Amino acid sequence: MSGPGPAPDPALDRPLPEPAQRRPRCGEAHCPAPVGPRPVTVTWEFEADWWRRRFGKTPRVLRHTCLCQPVSYEELTSGGVYRIRRTIVANTGLLHYLSPQTTQRGADELWELIMHGTAI
Repeated sequence: MSGPGPAPDPALDRPLPEPAQRRPRCGEAHCPAPVGPRPVTVTWEFEADWWRRRFGKTPRVLRHTCLCQPVSYEELTSGGVYRIRRTIVANTGLLHYLSPQTTQRGADELWELIMHGTAI
């Protein structure tokens, strides 16, 4: 099943809301900190059922953030591949994006950056 990849979502090109417009952090241990002024930018790829096409099954969720914000994250793995899923709540439904493939250590490092508000 090869062919052209999914079209990039124009929603990713929109600027983030100003910090004053973001919802306050709920304070739970699994709630990411607000994004800082100069975050590391991750190249997110539209998910388009990537896990099922690659491995024939859904991935295992290792950890996740809370759902108090319009953007949430999950650390996923299957077949030795680790990725972070970014889910955006939009008017049209949920939009899912994946970080680049990485090792467990790479996923753990990216997770920590997201949780401390230094990556987006």
